[in-house]
Amino acid sequence: MALTVDFKDGDYESATPLPGDGYVRDVADAVWKRYDGVDDFELIRLTHREGTPWALCYRVGINNRIPDIVTKAFYKKVVDYEQEKSS
Repeated sequence: MALTVDFKDGDYESATPLPGDGYVRDVADAVWKRYDGVDDFELIRLTHREGTPWALCYRVGINNRIPDIVTKAFYKKVVDYEQEKSS
């Protein structure tokens, strides 16, 4: 659940963001179903393993940005692999 804050008067409300694009929603739903219940330490282990965008860009003591193109290339390989596996 996301938290939205109205900074004008300090009020806030809870809201669930809903992507408008059906494909984006399908991808988000698939990711949610796959990783629902996985704790934060396991998610960190998964996203920081060798070959991930984080591992490729990480440098000790430097807050590097991970370029979108690196993330896109990595997850395209993941999707392609999953599609091949299910064929």
